[in-house]
Order: sequence, then structure tokens, then C-alpha cells
Amino acid sequence: MKKTLLTLSVAMMTLTACTQSEVVEEGVQSNAIGFDNIVSKNTRALGNSNFNTFWVYGCYKTKSNPNTPIVVFNNIKVTKQSDGKWKYDDTRYWAPNATYHFAAFSCENNQSIETGFITPAYNTENDQNPVLNLNGFISNNTHQHDLVYASSGSIPSEADGPTDATVKFNFKHILSKLNVKFESAFAAGYELVIKDVKITNIRDKADYKSANTIPWGEPDRSTTEPYVGLSIDPANNIANVAYTKEDKTEVPAKIVSTGDAFVIPFTYTSADVHLEFKIDIKQGENVILSDRSIKGDFTPDWAIGKSYTYLVKISGTVADLKPIVFATTEDMNLDSWGTTEEVEFNFGSNVGN
Repeated sequence: MKKTLLTLSVAMMTLTACTQSEVVEEGVQSNAIGFDNIVSKNTRALGNSNFNTFWVYGCYKTKSNPNTPIVVFNNIKVTKQSDGKWKYDDTRYWAPNATYHFAAFSCENNQSIETGFITPAYNTENDQNPVLNLNGFISNNTHQHDLVYASSGSIPSEADGPTDATVKFNFKHILSKLNVKFESAFAAGYELVIKDVKITNIRDKADYKSANTIPWGEPDRSTTEPYVGLSIDPANNIANVAYTKEDKTEVPAKIVSTGDAFVIPFTYTSADVHLEFKIDIKQGENVILSDRSIKGDFTPDWAIGKSYTYLVKISGTVADLKPIVFATTEDMNLDSWGTTEEVEFNFGSNVGN
């Protein structure tokens, strides 16, 4: 796990990068071409429990005609059945003495969710064909979905077919995933209400070409300051430190966590991406600040298939509040007791029996 410390104009944030998804496959023997895969568990992202549809491409070249690929799958839907097996319509069968290549993708169990966000292009000219090109893929607040891709590599089919008739796909997440956690640096008794969290001015539109060493091309901005919003559970949107009330009641610390957002991987070169959110500050039942907007600038380095958690600690300085401070007056002379008064003590009149 890699950790990088980022300093923003209003807050201190810690960036945590986790490793790519792990995938395990199991297959069954059959003369028909079958598919099998498992993607790793995740939260909002596709995982073992919620991944149920992908689209497959496949072709083969024969030993007698190695220069002409024959397409057998071209954007064909494959769906997980109730027994855990994967099914597609119109079964295809292995040809003898051939070499196959397969590729597949899914955009959160869909091809494109909204029309126009993915235009797949199928390429059979590459040596590792087929390769998958996604033209003008958009990942912003209007199109927020996980995207996974897999390629089988070369699969030889001998005279009696392949050793294992099941194509074992190893799906990987090919976007970057983000979320934010907020902690309070206020004194005991203060509560911070976090809302309207978003990351703005991202680059949200790019082409994906699986055959390239760097598959994502340099992304553009499709509009002025594209953004992704990060949801917050309204029942868990208050941050505070742990403290003990006067009645000895313990109040545990609370951290506010957002939901996930997906962005196109890219290494930015300037701090022109912004983390923005609003806060309310409460002291007991009194709201001392409402809808204060906070904005921080940073330079993301988002890698393909990686997950990032931004840790934000909010203090009064971040919220632009004036702290209560104390001082002494300039003319104060604590060492001076004023004029010394001498008092005569008369034993005759001041001492009694």
C-alpha cells in the first residue's frame, strides 16, 4: 500500500493507493465455447457478488490461413445464471487447428448505461487480437459507473479442440476509484456536518485502446470544469472528536465517509483539480456556522485499477473561523504592587488581654 501526503490550500489530506483487483477463475470441460470469471469484491464497484453481465469479442486464425482472422464473437452479451454459470445465445464451437483470442468488458453490468458513452470498436488486425477500443468514454457526474476489461491471450485449439474448453477471463478495473473521509480537529462538543462533496475540474473524456502499453489516451474536459459528486449517508454525515460529557457519558469519535466515484486514470501536472464541500458547525444545539464552502487544490496521480482514499482533517482554520484568544494589556505591570504604605502598630491600643 502506497501513501502520499498532499497539502491543500485549506486542508491536510492523505492519499492511500491500494493494489489492483485479484481475480480467481474456475472452469468446466465442454466442447462448446464457454466463459467463466470472478472479479474481486468491492463496495459500489463491480465484485464477485454483483458482477453478472459482460460483452465478449473473439476470433481465431487457422494454421492453414494464419493471416485472416475469423470473427466468432462480436459484442455478444454473456450473463451469469442462477447456478453461477455463464451463458450466451447461439452456442459457438471450437474449430480444430486454430488459435483463438478473446476480449470482454462491462460497464457496471451494461454496455454503456446511457447511449453514447461507450462506442466499442473491434480490431482484429493486431497480433494479440481482438483488441478493444472505447471511443470517447466519459466518466463524470452524469456517467458514474465501474468499468472492467479482460483479455484471454492466445488459446490453441488442436485437432480435438483445446485442453480446457472454458475461456477463463481475468477481469480488471480499468478506471480509478475515489472516496473521501472527514475527521474533526475541533474541540470536544463541536459537531461538523459534511455535505455537497465533489471533486471538480477533472479530465473526464478519453479513448481506451487495450493494445497500447498505456491504454488510456490523454483525457480531455468535455465541459467547463467537469466534476464527480461523492455521496454521503445523511444518517452519518456528522464528524466529531471523542469526549466525555459532564454526566460522564462517553461520546465516541465520528468520521464521515463518502461513497465511491470513478474517474479516468491520469497523472496531472498542476494543482488545477479541486476538492470542494460544505460544512455546518454546531456547538450543542447552536449552529454557529452554516453552509460554509471549502475548496482545496491538488495534483492527482490516478493510476489504472487503483483506489484512493483522501483523508481530510477539518479545523477552525480550515473553516476560516476566528479563534477565541487572550492577551494582556500593554500597560500591565504585574510586578508592581503600587505605593507601599507604612502603618504604625501601637501595642498600647491594638493589643488586648
